[in-house]
Amino acid sequence: VDTESQWITAIAPVGDGTFVAGSATGLLLRPSSVVHFQADAPGPIEVLYEHPAAGWTVAATSDGKTVASADYKGNLVVYDVESKKATTHENAFERWCQKIVITPDDQAVVAGNESGKIFVWSLSDAKVSSSAELGKASITSIAFSPNKTQLAATDGEGKVHLLKYPGLESVGTITVGEETAWCVAYESEASLIVGSGDRNLYRVEAKPDAKPASIAKGSDWFT
Repeated sequence: VDTESQWITAIAPVGDGTFVAGSATGLLLRPSSVVHFQADAPGPIEVLYEHPAAGWTVAATSDGKTVASADYKGNLVVYDVESKKATTHENAFERWCQKIVITPDDQAVVAGNESGKIFVWSLSDAKVSSSAELGKASITSIAFSPNKTQLAATDGEGKVHLLKYPGLESVGTITVGEETAWCVAYESEASLIVGSGDRNLYRVEAKPDAKPASIAKGSDWFT
């Protein structure tokens, strides 16, 4: 298939009612752009920089001064908003990376790739400072607990991995179902909300082997 279709793969706020978005086409090895737009006037978009492959996930620091994004090849691009300089780190995350988040202190990027690996990338040192193998399934989403001491990461086998932060030591896992667990958010220190490929939105305690309860049913995946 040679026809291209435009995808918006991720959106993140950068402050003052403005956002950045990652893009891709149906041809995932083609270059893509990260763009900037205003929420009240999303029509005019500004292209900030390009990825060598399909952009898949984008995040920004709390002050909006740094934007980071990762792509289908595992490349990381870090963009300085003031200088308008983009720095590409090839194969920073080894494989296709579906999700990155910025750490609460704005000092690092946490990423998960398709081979089940979590990385912490130091923005000041421009390198991976730590990593952990969670399993063989793709990491689909990552969230920090409100107290910033725990990470939750969902995967393609329907699991939620609980990790201590910053050490990345495993706390345990939660099995949500047999379909892919696509997204996760902390409702509180003790509770998670998880979206699944089985068309259910689940609430589950943030502790190992907790039993999820469906709180909503959708017509398709919750992503």
